[in-house]
Amino acid sequence: MIDGGVAEQRAPYDHRFHAGNHADVWKHVAWLSLLAAHKRERILVLDTHAGRGGYALPARGGEWTMGIGRLRQRFAGGSTGSGAVDRYLARMPDPAFYAGSPLLTRNALGRTDQLVACEHDEATAEELRRAVADDPRIRVRREDGWAAPFPAEAGARTLVLCDPPFHEPADWLRMAELGQRVHEAGAVGMLWYPIKRWTRPTSLHHALRGRKVPHVAVDLLVTPIERTGHSLAGSGVVLIGAPASVLVELHAALPVVGQALAHHEGRWSSRSEAYVP
Repeated sequence: MIDGGVAEQRAPYDHRFHAGNHADVWKHVAWLSLLAAHKRERILVLDTHAGRGGYALPARGGEWTMGIGRLRQRFAGGSTGSGAVDRYLARMPDPAFYAGSPLLTRNALGRTDQLVACEHDEATAEELRRAVADDPRIRVRREDGWAAPFPAEAGARTLVLCDPPFHEPADWLRMAELGQRVHEAGAVGMLWYPIKRWTRPTSLHHALRGRKVPHVAVDLLVTPIERTGHSLAGSGVVLIGAPASVLVELHAALPVVGQALAHHEGRWSSRSEAYVP
């Protein structure tokens, strides 16, 4: 069972303070790779925790300076040597603005593809509606993304992105349950999670195995865990039903992103594991 406990009282989560950080970089490198792998198919996308769509980056300071800012600086004017990272940077042309997952997905949609973007917070959902109001392929729903039905149509591939704010320890169990739904629906899924300690990510992987969900997990740490205290050391993605080409791209991207974003004496690390019942 995934470790739980009493949820802390916290201020409402606002991703503006974290936009473009190292966890966003890894999440969106992976997500764009997954979208690209399905560009020849008709896709229906569910984004369970969509956010406001995009974020203005402060001119000075901010977590983005240690994320996409460092990546841009390191590879200014040239290829990174990774197709997945090059794709990501190409989708972020404005140095003062960070595109969140709904806008990145919109730019990858074909003419008949669709995106269902769920956002529980009313004000945030309204901002997202304004950001995508001119696109008939996108529906914004103010609802609990954990329970949202998967879009499905004959002849279309369903892709599910789940990157919650993890307000509560129970979200780790909800993620395992969502992974099971993705597998049972025959969909393709990407589940993103933060890494502060190995306990909860490892418990998530065990929960998915307990539910007989085939998956591959790819974790990237840009700071050694023993150096972070309780701050963010890295992040990981669980891929369910993903094509092998995505895994090849991500493993080639790991050293590029890791070396560029390593926070402590250039030290970074990765962990990958696969499970097939």
